[in-house]
Amino acid sequence: MALALILFRISLYNTYYQDRICNDFSLAPDETTQHWMQRYPMRLTAHPGNFELIWLAAGLTAPLQLFQKKMHDKQLSFYLFLQNPCSIAHTALSIEKGKIYYFTNEYGGTKLHKQKYVTPNDKIPIKSTMLSSQKIEKAHFGKIAIHLNSLYKSPHFTESNVPVQYTIHLKAK
Repeated sequence: MALALILFRISLYNTYYQDRICNDFSLAPDETTQHWMQRYPMRLTAHPGNFELIWLAAGLTAPLQLFQKKMHDKQLSFYLFLQNPCSIAHTALSIEKGKIYYFTNEYGGTKLHKQKYVTPNDKIPIKSTMLSSQKIEKAHFGKIAIHLNSLYKSPHFTESNVPVQYTIHLKAK
């Protein structure tokens, strides 16, 4: 029996840094994801350069299958906040009023963006419904959507391959 199950990990990399590990962001669940995280006890943990979503599965047998059954059609969404505003100046990216970067696992593979690195093509307009009652801050950089159906279909999502490793790659100027 597992005490906890790490479902997925999101790692951020930036070619500006020698070790490529990017510690310039924080992650926060949106209101719907907060609800699911409370209902099915999940925790978001931060580590240097990555974030992990952990399901507290103490006392459960076959926790992975049980989680799939309970959450099969859900989407977990997170806001990506820029903690070091100077770091964006070292990339080919920009902050644009009314737009944010959108990252998702629906592209297939483990990258949460369309190309090798994040580009302006990954931006989408901010919709009032997207942010619900969350404050739009100057540091609001993007939104990450993990569609659990796509996660479950991934060949990486098996008992032996959990957590699935997702990545976001930023390129220096």
